[in-house]
Amino acid sequence: MKKLTHIHLHETKEEIKKFEKKYGKTPIEMLESAGVLNSNVCAAHVVHVSGKELDILRKRNVKVLHCPASNLKLANGIAPVADMVKKGICVSLGTDGAASNNTQDLFAEMRLMALLQKVEDPGAMKADTAVKIATENGGTALNWKTGKIEKGFLADLIFIDLKKGFMVPRHNLASNVVYSMNSSAVNTVIIDGKFVMKNRKILTVDENEIIEKAREHAFDLVNR
Repeated sequence: MKKLTHIHLHETKEEIKKFEKKYGKTPIEMLESAGVLNSNVCAAHVVHVSGKELDILRKRNVKVLHCPASNLKLANGIAPVADMVKKGICVSLGTDGAASNNTQDLFAEMRLMALLQKVEDPGAMKADTAVKIATENGGTALNWKTGKIEKGFLADLIFIDLKKGFMVPRHNLASNVVYSMNSSAVNTVIIDGKFVMKNRKILTVDENEIIEKAREHAFDLVNR
């Protein structure tokens, strides 16, 4: 497997402004001229970006990692994900760190991403596209064979409780998953063919112990 390069890129207007003032180019333009951009680069955020810069990312097959809740909480803006998708850029979905996200809930991120892209155009992002960004594209970005059910791919699966009230009616399941569902509907999780959660019970760790240790360490950090 080729090594990946992870970089935060064009996250805030201020960082771009300072960089361009100092170097005469935007960060994307500088990385392009330096020959750094390629298919193994995973660029987080990419909030403030021109059409020309998107063309560079597409040309170099750079993968974009979108973190909508973090971008809003830190007042960084809304990434033009719909435009990226139209240009053929592989966009995947992330949460960023707990300090700028809190819930770490990918279903909440998926819903937020889709809604933000529809601020001016209700047809800017289809539910199927949002699901693909949250699943298959993540595997593509990491060069992992995961994110879809296909021969040769990892058996990474979730089972969803369709009896939940917010999953009814189900005229369009993809739409339900994007706009109605939350993580409480996930009943069972399989990672690489192994059950890690069954009937909402985590099998690999002691959840209560982890929660208690997290509380202790949190108080310790605050009191330092």
